[in-house]
Amino acid sequence: MNRDIAYTTEPFKDGVLTISDRRIALNGPIGMYTADYITERIDYFNNQNREQPIFLVIASSPGGSVMAGFKILK
Repeated sequence: MNRDIAYTTEPFKDGVLTISDRRIALNGPIGMYTADYITERIDYFNNQNREQPIFLVIASSPGGSVMAGFKILK
């Protein structure tokens, strides 16, 4: 039986953070290629549902381009 996944609007509850599959992995330096990928994934998740949180999971990043970082934030 196929069911819709139930996402919580409050992922941090009782001191526990529950990260859903609406996550984007960020590893390595931030450049325009990385910014393009991340913004495409954000758009994808927002097209599914704008009310549910999106998680940007940063495992390791030495930094990078300010303009690329601004594109992600925008």
